[in-house]
Amino acid sequence: ELIETATVDEYEDAKALFVALRGMGIHTAIDDFGAGYSVLNSILDIPVDTMKLDRAFIANCTTSEKKVYFLQSLIRMIHGLGYRVVCEGVGTREQADFLREAGCEEAQGFYFARPLPLEECEALVYPEG
Repeated sequence: ELIETATVDEYEDAKALFVALRGMGIHTAIDDFGAGYSVLNSILDIPVDTMKLDRAFIANCTTSEKKVYFLQSLIRMIHGLGYRVVCEGVGTREQADFLREAGCEEAQGFYFARPLPLEECEALVYPEG
């Protein structure tokens, strides 16, 4: 077993260790999942309206069945807790379509627009001046 906080603090080392152990046929576990530094431990006490999912979730969201399931479940869980969901880092139409089907109400990323100077943003939002 490896405690979650150690996994978070030393992610790359822990990942390499788990890969090596699995390769040797050794079963592994993460202990105290949701404790320590995990946002899962404190999500219920945070007085916010919206949870923005980091682009790391989106970048590889369809590269495996586990990742698809995890992201869909995460979006459902956040909705179930009463929060709105914004997904960051959307770079393709495929990602946007996938997220829409998964129930994500809002998204941001280069697929929609690159960062703009204030004047250009105002011109888009208020085209008539």
